[in-house]
Amino acid sequence: MPVSGPPEAGATLTPKEAEVLAHVAAGRTDDEIAAALSISRNTVDTHMRHIFLKLEVNNRVTAVVKGIMLGLIDPKAVPPATPR
Repeated sequence: MPVSGPPEAGATLTPKEAEVLAHVAAGRTDDEIAAALSISRNTVDTHMRHIFLKLEVNNRVTAVVKGIMLGLIDPKAVPPATPR
């Protein structure tokens, strides 16, 4: 999904993408996110690919940082993952 213009000019995430990214920000693995949201790991991967494209990033850390900077997610809204 191409995004027109730079992300700061209007990158938007779907509610589910924002939810997935918030879980990533909380330190959850793909398997933990899938279980928490009752979706498959494949679906988590698909959401992450869309997030990367929309935010024009290529890794999870940068996606989280950019999502927070743009006000797309609030990492405090999701409790931290339980220790492994």
